[in-house]
Amino acid sequence: MAESEKHPDSEKYPNLLREKGGKGFPHLAFLDSEGGVLLPHKGERSVASFGETAKKVAAYLDLKARAGKGDKKAQCEVFLVQMELKLVRFDEAKKRREELDKELSADQKKKYEGLLVGLEVASMLEKVNMRDKAALIETGKKFLEMKKAGRIPVGGDEEINFWVIILEYCEDQKDAATYEEALGVVKKKLGARANKRWLEQKEATLKKLKETK
Repeated sequence: MAESEKHPDSEKYPNLLREKGGKGFPHLAFLDSEGGVLLPHKGERSVASFGETAKKVAAYLDLKARAGKGDKKAQCEVFLVQMELKLVRFDEAKKRREELDKELSADQKKKYEGLLVGLEVASMLEKVNMRDKAALIETGKKFLEMKKAGRIPVGGDEEINFWVIILEYCEDQKDAATYEEALGVVKKKLGARANKRWLEQKEATLKKLKETK
């Protein structure tokens, strides 16, 4: 093989996808001049769809510009957008909340609390080895406590994984009722995307839990 045909021994930026919030290919996002993520692109990969995301980027940049000039209302909006896009981590979001508490409206506070739950669940999921049964059960116990307190993530992978891991705990605790509730949510959220074999296994587990109740 000619020297020019050899593949490089390593990628120049091996962690770039993860650093920019990607979980798989293709991952598309609008970046600023310093490489920071402005907005990830969601939707069809078409000229029209990209155009819509570009408009959102322009609006977001305008919002950031006003926030940079001391507009408190704009600062709150930027903060919430960054939370929604998961551009800030859980600990950072809690800290910023304290700084902006007096500026957030009642509706913004409600939105913040919902988004914070998603960030908290995301931070907990990062620490869980999905192949570690004991870790899954322990995390499932914590998630169930959050669920009972009314702190449930809405939207995204966090919501689905929240309920999937609750399934692990409920199976361990022989809790058929909550298992059935969690499985129902997962099936509804996944819809046609659900793995048929996985669902069959979970349905079989539910049946067994009910029989041994």
